[in-house]
This record gives sequence, C-alpha cells and structure tokens, in this order.
Amino acid sequence: MLESSMLDFVFDAGAFVAVVAIVVFAHELGHYLVGRICGIDAEIFSIGFGPPVISWVDRAGTRWQLASIPLGGFVKFEEGAILPAVAEGGAEAGKAPKAHSLKSRAATVAAGPAASFLFAIAVFALSAVATGISDGRATIGEIKPLPFPTDGFQAGDVVLAVNGEAIDGFFDLHLYAQSDNSSEQHVYTLLRGEERLEVAGPPPVPSLIADIMSDSPAEKSGLLPGDVIVSIGGEDIRSFEEMRSFIHASNGRTLDIKVWRGGEVFDLEIAPRLTTRSMPGGGVEVTPTIGVSASLFFDPQFYRPTPFEAIWLGTIQTWLIVFRSLEGIAMMSVGAISSCSLHGPVGIAELSGEAASQGLGSFVFFVAVLSAAIGFLNLLPIPVLDGGFLLIFGIEAVTGRRIAPQVLNRIFVAGAFAILLLLGFGLWNDFFCP
Repeated sequence: MLESSMLDFVFDAGAFVAVVAIVVFAHELGHYLVGRICGIDAEIFSIGFGPPVISWVDRAGTRWQLASIPLGGFVKFEEGAILPAVAEGGAEAGKAPKAHSLKSRAATVAAGPAASFLFAIAVFALSAVATGISDGRATIGEIKPLPFPTDGFQAGDVVLAVNGEAIDGFFDLHLYAQSDNSSEQHVYTLLRGEERLEVAGPPPVPSLIADIMSDSPAEKSGLLPGDVIVSIGGEDIRSFEEMRSFIHASNGRTLDIKVWRGGEVFDLEIAPRLTTRSMPGGGVEVTPTIGVSASLFFDPQFYRPTPFEAIWLGTIQTWLIVFRSLEGIAMMSVGAISSCSLHGPVGIAELSGEAASQGLGSFVFFVAVLSAAIGFLNLLPIPVLDGGFLLIFGIEAVTGRRIAPQVLNRIFVAGAFAILLLLGFGLWNDFFCP
C-alpha cells in the first residue's frame, strides 16, 4: 500500500510538473515575443522559481532556464523597462533604462494572458479535429456490447425521442436517463435516412461501467470498464440510475452483485465507500459510492470539423472556462458554493495525475483548461499579476505620469502578500476540505 501511494505521488508530481511547464511556457512566451517586438530586451526567461537546474544564454543575451521550484515562471526584462526601478539608496537606478512607450509596456504585459487564451483555443481546436465533434443531434455511432437487445439500432440513426419524450441532442438524452430509474421497456423514435421508426431498446444509460476510479471499491472488487451490472442483492437492474439508487440505499454495507462480461455472468461482492461532498448552502452530504462512471449504450457519431469550426469551438470552450471562473468567484463570495472548490498546488497535482492516467487526450484537454484558467487568473487586478500591472498602466494613462517607485514597492509587497494568502488558502483546502 505504501509503495502504491509513493508511486501515485511520483506520478501526480510528474504530471503536475509537465502541466505547469507547458502552461507557463506558453504564457511567458507571449510576454517574451511581444516584448522583443516592442524592443524590450529580456534578461531571463525562467520556467519555475529559485536556483536554476538547467540554463543557457542565447545570442540575444537572454538566459533561458529551468528552475528548481515548479510553481510558475517569469520573464525578467531589462531593469526599469516595464516599471521604474528603485536603487538601494531610494533613488532610481543609476543606469538610465531605455525609454519604452506605455503602449509597448502594456502590450508586453497583456501578451501573457493573451498567449494563454490563444494556446487554450489552439489545443481545444486541435482536439476537436483529432477526435471529431457532434452535429448537435443524438446520432448513434458504434453500439456497445450489452446483455440487452440492441439489434434494432444502426450506426447513423438519430434519436428523436425516448418513450415519447423529445430528444434534441446528447445532453437531453443524459437528462432523460437521470430522471428515469426503471427497468421498463424503452421505445426509441429514430430517424434513419428519411424514414422515422420506433425501436425497443435498453435504457439510454444502462448499468454499464464506462470507467473506474483508481483505488476505488469498484477497482478493488475486480470490476472492469465494459462490465454490466445486471443485479444487486438479487434484484434485476438495467439502468445506471437504478444501480446508483441501490448503492445509495446500501449505507456502505457490502452488496452482492451479478456482473455480465463478454457474454458470461458471475458474482462479485462490493463494499461502497462513504464519501462526503460540500453542499451549496453549507454543510456536507455523506453518500455511498463505488467509483464508477456511466455512458450511453452507444458511442456518439462524430465528424471532423473544418479549421474555422474548430477554432470557433476552441474559442467558445475557452470563454466558457473564463465565464465559469467568474461565476465561481461570485458564488463563493456570497456563499452559494463552498470555498473548497478552490484548489492549491496539491489539488492541481492530483487533478493532473488523474487526467494523465486517463490517457493523452484527457491530459491535453486538462492542459488547455488550466491554460485558460491561468490566463483569467493573471488578469485579476492584483499587483504582481499581469492584471495589476495593467491597472497601474491605466492609472498612468489617466494621470499622465508614472507612479513613484517607492509607492510601487509598497503596492507590490501588498500584492505578493495577497498571492501568498491565496496560495495558503488553496493548500488548506487541499489538505483539510472533505
């Protein structure tokens, strides 16, 4: 067990370092490239903080380095180029820095978040091209192996309704499945070419194990992805919602289950784990779970989008992340959702490892999500973040003069303190939130 935990820790840490390196490189590269275009020399380009592990100097005199603390990165531009520098005696640095316009400095700072957003859009777009997208309709692709009759369905069929309830897309199909926990027959209205027909079939989301969480009761019991649970405690089940109801009613006691796997049926025992989750109004809910996920009884049919469609979809996906981040901050501030939703480095490392364990596609998607989130975070008007710099530039544009270096120092000390508090709060959540 100890060896397994250590391996999980190393895997999560490696995934975290990889994610941070990719996301930070994209962000800082935006600063660096626009700075060079604006004539601002860069002294150091660093992935990570602290003493460098590897470094080299390019022809332009910029030191590129990988540092020992993988919690971010930075580009150090020439002294006084972005904000006025303060010498040890309180006067401005003896060597006068090059004069750079407000527009150049603002563009260089804004280029970091912009690069994060563009990188996220590009990754989402490439993922859409690689995996395909839906045309918005619930179109059937490959039928999954099940112990229930599925002979009446064909690839390309479009689901229009289930038991008379209209279905406009996959989301509606999942919503219907969540509201239906019966084993009664399900009649599907299908569009096959120009023909409409009705076909009896399994529940939209059957008791099929799509995926299993690591170190979960399901994994320990011997369940595998693709298994179908056909009965619990002697009671026949067909839908995932039925299975969920039995598990929730167990209160954690061991359950006798029958499992269908590739045409064979066998018995297993599984002991659900009592897990807690934060409720929107405060408090926690204790729920028995076994650590499995659900899926439709078929794989959706996708098509490859055009480059323009892919870029548009990537843009929408990136905007949704920014919008949900804003919404989350607003809801946490009024107590509508728990502050435990905010993760620190440990929580992000665990999410990185989980994404990496699910395959390259999930890992790449997580990198894009984190890049969009980092772009948003850096736009917050907190000194030491890009948004804080841009706020200072806005004050400079309005007043027509730079803020005094001594005042800037105090502002940035306060900003650094705020960031440390935020980091500490995230770490507290990582260790003490349920």
